[in-house]
Amino acid sequence: MPKTLCLPIKKQWFDLIKAGIKTEEYRDDTPYYQSRLICQTEDQEKDSYDLIYGGNIIGGVNHLAIQKMRRYDFVEFRNGYAKNAPKIRFKNPRARYDFGKPEWGAVPGIIYFVITWEN
Repeated sequence: MPKTLCLPIKKQWFDLIKAGIKTEEYRDDTPYYQSRLICQTEDQEKDSYDLIYGGNIIGGVNHLAIQKMRRYDFVEFRNGYAKNAPKIRFKNPRARYDFGKPEWGAVPGIIYFVITWEN
């Protein structure tokens, strides 16, 4: 059965994604999104991908870390929470840690889960 990552999104960003202008979406690095994007169980790790990112700087050395990320077949953006809210769906979403683009709603200097997809 296909796995879908469902994300509510404001109309401003929904319209830009639908038009093909905005090509990534941002989510805060919170426990809630960690539970949805990072593998929490061995069962989830069976179908995951490795995300390599910079970890803590210890003794002047940037230690890299590997995070097992959950794999989804689709990402579905929903404009709001209503049952009949407009939706768009894309295949093969991937998440990484990165800075976002301020013109697409990211706060400069903040690291987010950056979610990308295939058209």
